[in-house]
Amino acid sequence: SAAAAQATLFSHRMEKRKLAEAEAALSDAAKCERSGWLKSRDLDGAASAYERAATLFRVARAYPQAIEAYMKAADAQQALESAAAAARLLESAAVLAKDNLKAEANAAALYERASELHLGVLSLDRAAAALCKAARTIEGSDTPRACALMLRACSLFDDGEEEAQLRHSADTFGAAVALLLRAGRRSETAALLRRQVLVYARLRRTHDVARSELSAVIINLAAGAAPPRRPASPSTQDTCPPPCSPTAGLGAAGEYEQASIGCTKAEARPDGFAGTDEALSPSLRLALELCR
Repeated sequence: SAAAAQATLFSHRMEKRKLAEAEAALSDAAKCERSGWLKSRDLDGAASAYERAATLFRVARAYPQAIEAYMKAADAQQALESAAAAARLLESAAVLAKDNLKAEANAAALYERASELHLGVLSLDRAAAALCKAARTIEGSDTPRACALMLRACSLFDDGEEEAQLRHSADTFGAAVALLLRAGRRSETAALLRRQVLVYARLRRTHDVARSELSAVIINLAAGAAPPRRPASPSTQDTCPPPCSPTAGLGAAGEYEQASIGCTKAEARPDGFAGTDEALSPSLRLALELCR
């Protein structure tokens, strides 16, 4: 229709205008970066101009140029020792690479760079969040690397001591557990839950310690081969629990012995598992899902 054609023409004109403005911003940035006998580099001005160019390129749908401008702005912010600002710019570039160019690997690499910058200023929660974004970006195309990135994110909290930082670990561990389960890596999931137990113990969250222990027990039971079953008798043949049941095989060797130890730890918590519905029901739902 005539209205649609007019709207398309207007859009093209706007994009052309924004492209011209973006090129002018790049020229401003280049001038700011030049130095001479009487002039030092203006990194603040360069960072601002590059970010302005990136925004204009994005509006004009020139996504590769926008990503490049964001990266140059991040480099300028790094030179200014503003790691948080540089990381924010790299994450903006990663969003464009993922959503608009479908360049998952490039987006993940940008998120990894952002994570390193966050880590350099001891922002563990933001560093972990960036790694989680990287993992989710490539989960469909490179599952092993995605799992490795999630595990790296969780490892950031292994030696953490500050309560404010450790509190943010729950989201990271939760995202990692979900991804590992989707990837079918149940033994690694159980091991990760036991690492989370150590974090919760440092936070003195005994209820969460118990829930993580119980979840690890159930996932271990679902991951391994069926343990040796009790010999059936007329009285137990119809009531013996299936191999994937949370009560099957506790005390058996290997992985099942670890599950038994974990369950004992959970039961010993004064305000945790102890058979309460609140603590038990989430893990039972997980067990039912795994055993289907």
